[in-house]
Amino acid sequence: MFEIDVDSDTNVIAADISHISAFPSEEEVLFDIDSTFEILQVNVNEEKQSCTIHMRTSTYGRELIDEYLRYNETELDRLSVAILFGRLIADMGEFNKSIKYFERLINQENIDQINVRINLGRAYALKGDYDNAYKYYYVARDLETNKNSPKMAEIVNNLGWLDNILGNYNAAIEKYRKSLKLYNASQMSGYWQIQGNLHTNIAMAQITLGQYDEAIQELDHSYECLTKTRLPADHPEFSQRQMNLGRICQHRGEYDKAHDYYKTALEMRKRALPPEHMDIGKTLYNLGGVTGEAGIDYEKVLTYLHESLVINESAIGEEHPATALVWSGIANVYEYRNEHEQALKYQFKTLELYQKIYHNNDHEDIARILNNIGELYRRMKDYKQAFFYLNKALKVRIKVLGADHPETGMIEH
Repeated sequence: MFEIDVDSDTNVIAADISHISAFPSEEEVLFDIDSTFEILQVNVNEEKQSCTIHMRTSTYGRELIDEYLRYNETELDRLSVAILFGRLIADMGEFNKSIKYFERLINQENIDQINVRINLGRAYALKGDYDNAYKYYYVARDLETNKNSPKMAEIVNNLGWLDNILGNYNAAIEKYRKSLKLYNASQMSGYWQIQGNLHTNIAMAQITLGQYDEAIQELDHSYECLTKTRLPADHPEFSQRQMNLGRICQHRGEYDKAHDYYKTALEMRKRALPPEHMDIGKTLYNLGGVTGEAGIDYEKVLTYLHESLVINESAIGEEHPATALVWSGIANVYEYRNEHEQALKYQFKTLELYQKIYHNNDHEDIARILNNIGELYRRMKDYKQAFFYLNKALKVRIKVLGADHPETGMIEH
C-alpha cells in the first residue's frame, strides 16, 4: 500500500479515479507520468504479509530534468537530434544499441555522415572493440575535407583517447594538445565543455605517467572550463574529476583522501547514471582498490569488487579492460591474505584477458600483471619464475612508460 503526501507547492498533476476503478474501495489516485516521489518510510508487516510505503511528492526530478534540458540546448547548437539521441544511448551504457542505431543512419539523406562515423567509433571504443573504433575514426577523418575544422579536432581527440587506452600515453597527450589548438582556432560554440574534457584527458594520461603535479594543474583548468557550461552538478564530467583526484591521492599513499574522492564520485554517478553503468562499476573497483591498499577490511574489498564485476560483466562483457581490472583486484585481495595460489590463479586469468584485449601487444596493463605474477612467485620463493616474469614486466614498462617512470624503478629495485 502507498501512502502519499501531496504538497500543493510541487505542481504535481493527480486525479481521483476511484469512481472508475474496478475496486472503488481502494481509493485509487492517478499521477502524471513525470511525477517524482521521495520515500519517507517503508513498513513491512510480516504477519499480514503486507508492505506500506510512505512517500511525498517532490520537485527534485523536475529540477534534474530542467538541468539536463538546459544542457542539451547547448549540445543541440552543434549536434542534430538524431546524432544526440544515439550518443545518449551510448552514454547510458547501451553500446550495442547505439552501434545498431548509428549503423541504420549510414548513407541516410540529411544526416551528417561524418558525425555518424565519429559516434560509431565512440560506441565501439566504449564497448572495448578498439579495432572497429579506429576503423570508423579513420573513415570520419577521410570524409572531413577541412583539416582544421571542429570535427577534425574531435576526431584527433578521439584518436588520442584510443592511444591512451592502448598505453601510448605520450602520443595521446600530443593528440589532445593538437585537438585543443584546432578547437581554439575554430572558436566554435559550446567549446567550454570540450575544452574541459580535453584538459581532463591530458590529466588522465599524466597520472598514468606519474606526472601528478602537472595532472592537478590540468584538472584545475578543466574545472574552470566546465563551471562555465550548463552541465548539471552530477554530470559525469564532474564525477570524473573526483575519480582523478582520488587516483592521484591513491598513488601518493593518501588513502583516506582517495577513499573520500571515490565515495563522492560513486554518489554522483548513482544519481546521474543507470544502476548497471560501467562507470559505477569502475568507481566500485577503485573503492575496493584503495580500501585494500589501506589494509582496512578485505571482506569489504571483496564486496566492492564483486559488485563491480557483476555490473561490468553485464554492461561491457568479460573481454574489456575494466572487467579484467576487477579480476586483478580480486587476485590482489588473496595476495594481501597470503593465499598465494588463489592470487596466482586470478592473476593468470587477468593476464589471459589482457592479452586477448590488446592482441598480445605491449601495454602497461600487461606489464602490471606480469609484475604481480613475478612478485607472487618471489613470495612463494620460486625465484626462477619470479625473475622470468619481473624481467618481462620491466621490458614492457621501459618500452611503454620509459626508464625514468616510478613504476619502472620499482621493478628494477
